[in-house]
This record gives sequence, structure tokens and C-alpha cells, in this order.
Amino acid sequence: MSKSYIKNFLRKISHFNVVLVPTEPYISTKSYKISSFKIIAFVLIYSIIISLVVFYAINFLKLNSVFLPESYYHSERDDEIKKLNEKIIFLAKEVEKLQVSNNKLRNIFNKQDSINQKSNTKDSLKKKIQGNIYSVIREFIDKFLVRLQNEPIFRKPVEGILSNKFNPAQGHFGVDFSAKENTPIFASANGYISFAGFTPEYGNEIIIVHQSDFVTKYKHCSVLVKKIGESVKQGELIALVGNTGMKSHGSHLHFEIWRNGKPVNPENYLLNF
Repeated sequence: MSKSYIKNFLRKISHFNVVLVPTEPYISTKSYKISSFKIIAFVLIYSIIISLVVFYAINFLKLNSVFLPESYYHSERDDEIKKLNEKIIFLAKEVEKLQVSNNKLRNIFNKQDSINQKSNTKDSLKKKIQGNIYSVIREFIDKFLVRLQNEPIFRKPVEGILSNKFNPAQGHFGVDFSAKENTPIFASANGYISFAGFTPEYGNEIIIVHQSDFVTKYKHCSVLVKKIGESVKQGELIALVGNTGMKSHGSHLHFEIWRNGKPVNPENYLLNF
């Protein structure tokens, strides 16, 4: 076959005439000229669309087991999933066995503990009955000694008459002792001076810090004997009774005891009240 023959053949099939002949006599005949390239492109596009539709229909509708053999859709991943499922079932059975054995051991230990506990309770009851009075006395002594060690013992700071009691509801956070002016004021307990000076409301005032977060305050003094930072012992002279400050109405000592930042009733703490 020569090249000229091939060219002529391709030229002939490059275009086709499609003639539509109607069955009814009153309808005219129509003809359409179509190139071979358009026909090939149409066939390819149509084939691709049909193949895609068939592929997605089989996969999404899970029809592969119907149209395809089992060897096609049965992959290695399915085998791995089956193996994992078998291992999980095996491990679950082993855990169940361990739980059963653990419960048995727990029951055995609980029985032994209950037996030991009964014997221990009997012994403890005997000891409690025998030493009940001794334990009460010992506990009281221990508590009393601990309190003496941890808390300071306060004494009355001045020789005077109680003229006004502790009444925090009315803003009176201490007690008042009426006494003559320049009567000695003594430290109520061991401590150190944290403040010694003049305030407009309370006049000359001394504040002593004690152990266990206790603080004592001595107000309306005429003369201050001690200074800030000095250590004092119980019964040591620290000031003299006076009538200083705007809140003072007569010669007296206003005495306060504070614990953990809160005022307490001095009558409950003074030893020789």
C-alpha cells in the first residue's frame, strides 16, 4: 500500500454524512455532516463515563463480592485484621482468668485479716479495760504539759480594780483596770517590745509579742519605761498608769490580749485575775 492510497483513505473517512429518513411521508429528510474526530472523542468520553459509574456503583454498594471473584477483593489487610481480632479475643480471655485468680487470692487474704483482726480487737479490749483510768490521767497530764510548754502564762499587769470588761461587739477589745496615776505596769508574760510610742487615740502605748502568736497591749500610759526591740520578762516594769489619749476618761490601764491576730478575753488567760 502506497502513501498516496493511505492519504486518500483517511480523507474519505475524515467526514461522514448522517442521513435521517423519516417514516412519515410528510416529514422531510435531513442530513448531518460529522467528522470522524468528533465520533472518536464522543465514544471515548462515553466509555470513560460508563466505566466510572460502574466502578463507583460496585464499590459503594459493596457489589464486588457479587460481580468479582473472592480472590480479587480479599486483600492482605483483611488477613491482618482477622489476626488482630483473634489476638484481642485471646488477651481478653487471659485477663478474665487473671481477674478470677485475683479475686480468689483477695478472698483468702480477707479471711486471714478478719481472723487476725478479731484476735487483735480482743487483746486491745483487754488492755483498754485494764488501763482505762491510767490512760485518762496520762492523757490529761500530757495535754496540760504541752499547753504549758507551748502557751505563755499571763499574770495581771497592774494592781487595780476591773472597771470595764471585754466587749468586742461595742469595740472594746480588752479590759480596763482603774488605778492611781503612775501606778506600776508590769509585763504580763515574757516577750519583746514591738511598739512603744504615742498614738492620738490611745496615748502612750506598749505592745509586747509573746510565743505561740500571742500579743499583749498596754494603753493610756503616762510614762513608758521600755523601748522598741527590748526583751522583757514576766513581772518586769514596763510603764506607769496614766490618762493619755483621746479615748481615755480617767486614770486607768486598758489591757488587751490577742491570739493569731484576733482579740481574746483576758479574763480567760490571766492567772491571778
